[in-house]
Amino acid sequence: MLASLRLLDGLLPLWILLAMASGLLLGRLVPGIQAALTAVQVDHTSLPIAIVLLLMMYPVLAKVR
Repeated sequence: MLASLRLLDGLLPLWILLAMASGLLLGRLVPGIQAALTAVQVDHTSLPIAIVLLLMMYPVLAKVR
């Protein structure tokens, strides 16, 4: 288990770059994605972005090591 975490930690910059590149590609290849994300808002807050941010922060809030 620890070895697999070291692998993920070691490749973290790569995962971040891949996530950024895939987001850019998705924005270019699916032109209606911005309108779809904008349509799902509550009081100027994008629900998809809020949900993803909560999922990202959950391990820190739950004190997962």
